[in-house]
Amino acid sequence: MHKRILLFIFTMLVTGIFFSQALFALAEVCMVVYFLVVLAKKANWDWFKSDEGKDFKAILVMNFTTMYGMLISSNLLNGWKMGKSSLHIILIPLVNYVVKKVSFDKCWMIFKFVFLVECMFAVYFVIQRGELNTRVHGILYYGTDGLFASIIFIFIIFRIAHLKVQRSDIFVVILAFIFVVLSQSRAPFLTMILLTPLCILKSKIKLKALICFVMLLLLMFMLPDKYHKYMTDVLKTAKTEISEPEKMSSIGGRIELWKATIMSVKQTKGVGTGYGDYLHDLNKMIKDGSIHPIQNTMHAHNIFLHPLMCAGIIGFIGVCYLLTRLFWNQWKKDSLMLKFRCILILHLILTGLFDAHFEHSKKILFYALFWALCEVMVKPPVEKSEKELC
Repeated sequence: MHKRILLFIFTMLVTGIFFSQALFALAEVCMVVYFLVVLAKKANWDWFKSDEGKDFKAILVMNFTTMYGMLISSNLLNGWKMGKSSLHIILIPLVNYVVKKVSFDKCWMIFKFVFLVECMFAVYFVIQRGELNTRVHGILYYGTDGLFASIIFIFIIFRIAHLKVQRSDIFVVILAFIFVVLSQSRAPFLTMILLTPLCILKSKIKLKALICFVMLLLLMFMLPDKYHKYMTDVLKTAKTEISEPEKMSSIGGRIELWKATIMSVKQTKGVGTGYGDYLHDLNKMIKDGSIHPIQNTMHAHNIFLHPLMCAGIIGFIGVCYLLTRLFWNQWKKDSLMLKFRCILILHLILTGLFDAHFEHSKKILFYALFWALCEVMVKPPVEKSEKELC
């Protein structure tokens, strides 16, 4: 009975991430309520002494730094609205708990099905436009679709290199690769290329995974010229955008945001502007002529610089401590499968240099899903000898 409830919550969560904010929020509420009910019946406080518990403490540290950034805002309500997404990282252990209680095969099957539906929506939108000339996306924004598809790609490549996989996994990895390219999401694409070699290290079937990867690269050049040229000329394009930031291109706009962050840190002496005052201070810099006009943006497009601007040095330390703690705790473990979590953290950092993932609750929970799947894909979901939270 409990497994069916958790499987239902997992299905709501995955479906909500891709298709419905309301369903996503409902899944979070159900997850928290179920967790609290179970915790009230049977709690094992020794869990906090385990590695998982120590990771949770690092998450709490970052949440406290986020709340500090909310509290120093001139308007507490705005501070809450602008900073609340970052607090969702506290749900990572809950997602891990849900997935561990449900079998990997069921979770992975549901996940693949939902991703295929998102791909079908992308195809529908392309047919509706009648051309394949613009950035492709499904229900989600194309940048988010590209990010999610790149995570799916490296996860399946890792599984191909180290485990036996189903034929459907091969089909999904091809779709994920094409989706990243068609979305024209440059940071996820380059990160995917950089991390793929790490996914096939220490593999007994490196050749199989390598051939799969090379074939996908060749497949990219079979797509319309616009797409592979956009992705292969990324460095040239970046150089042009950096040299002409006033044109407010994708990279140019980010550079202006990063400049604003550094200026803000100097002005506040490292204390932070507060999450609620972020947009006000940004608009003030634009009016002063300190930075070029930027389109409305809710964050600094960097997982390190946004907390630095809003919560000051304390916020920056919180993010660095969390990522360092999570990375080191997985790296020291013997399980090769759990080391994929290190690759996942590297993916978060590299793509996070160009986007503030912690300001998007769906992105946080998407990473959390794969964080949990890493553990259950190689061992039974529950072991009596293991210290559990509940």
